[in-house]
Order: sequence, then structure tokens, then C-alpha cells
Amino acid sequence: MQLAAILAEVVPQGHYVGGIVRSSLLKRQSSDIDITLPAADVKQAAQTLAKRLHAAAFEMDPELGVWRLVTHQDKIQIDLTAYQGKDLAADLRRRDFTFNSLAYPVSAKPQIVITPRAHETAHILLKRLRRSLIVDETGGLADLKAKIIRLNGKERFVEDPLRMLRAFRCAAELKFKIAPATLMQIKKNAPLISQPAGERIKEELDRLFAVPGVLYDFLSQMDACGGRRA
Repeated sequence: MQLAAILAEVVPQGHYVGGIVRSSLLKRQSSDIDITLPAADVKQAAQTLAKRLHAAAFEMDPELGVWRLVTHQDKIQIDLTAYQGKDLAADLRRRDFTFNSLAYPVSAKPQIVITPRAHETAHILLKRLRRSLIVDETGGLADLKAKIIRLNGKERFVEDPLRMLRAFRCAAELKFKIAPATLMQIKKNAPLISQPAGERIKEELDRLFAVPGVLYDFLSQMDACGGRRA
């Protein structure tokens, strides 16, 4: 049985969310599959999927309700996450940027294209996505089309300041522009950037520095948001 069919059978109430939906709409591969579903269903779904897919499964974050599975053969990584909020709509509105706040029903069985990678997790692409089935609570589809990175609520940077660096990294990787209001919010919250763990900051900077031809522009933009004081 195909992976999409197994997922639809085990988690028909779930939705593909975040990077896998955004990247697939841009025809870019993703490193994992993210699925969100009601909190009460996550543990049982993870255990059932582990058996069906011959995958290793472990609870990554008991507080947030996150389980991770990695298949033994193809090294496909699947993260199952409880709704952050009362339902799917609330979960999407609490995500970092509008283009990451898109969801697609698992029950729709999109085509899943898997590209194995030696010694690493496989790359994934969802195909045959029907626009009419995409759940868009924050205008993410319009921003994706316009190539704009827009903050999904002012409190998002306070919840996780690393998202400020993520905005620049995503803009560099995708050749997108950061919305002016989002840049203003980064400048306002810039002092918070010392809060995340050093390894998380390093990972974002490493990915930014790996993008050819854009480093000076984005470093200048980051410096301008740093809020220099006389």
C-alpha cells in the first residue's frame, strides 16, 4: 500500500501542515512530513503508524504532544503533532508565518514522491494538491504567490525569538521578501535574539550562509533591524 493511503487510513482526521505544504506548493522537496491532529489521537496514531510502516517511533515533546517516526528502509521522517489550540484553525493561526500556516487533509491522499538519500532522511514532495482543499486561515496562499514572508501575529517572535533569524533564512533560500511590518517587528524584538540556545542560532546562520550570492544583502538587512543606539 502507498504511503499516502496508509496515512489516510491511520490518521484520516489529520492534516499535512507547515513546511511540507509550503515547499510542495513551490515544487520544492521537504526533509520531513508534518501532520497535525487532535491531541487525544497522537500517541495511538504514532504507535499504529510505527507498526504499519516498520518505523522507529518516539515521543519528542510530551508537553506539546509531538511524536517522531523514521522508517527503517527509506528513512522517511514523519512528525505527528497535537493541535496547538482548540482545533486546526487555531493551530494554523499560531504558526510563525502565513506561508507556513497552510494545511492539506491527509484524507485527500495526495501523491507522495520520495527521494531516498544516503545516510540521511529522505526528501519528500506532495503532488496533485487540490487548491480547493487547502486550509488557509491567514492569507498564506496569497503571500506564497507574492513571494512575501509575513509574520502571523506580533506575539510570534516573543514566543520564539529564533523566528526572527528564520525569516531572513527563509527569504534567502526561497528568494522571497520580508514584509515591511514584519521587519519592523523584528527591529522591535531584536534584543530577544539572545534567548534561544546557541546551537539553534548556529543552525539558522549556517543555512543562511550556505545560500550563494545573497549574504551581503541579508546581513545588511539584519544589521538594520538590530536597532543600533547612539
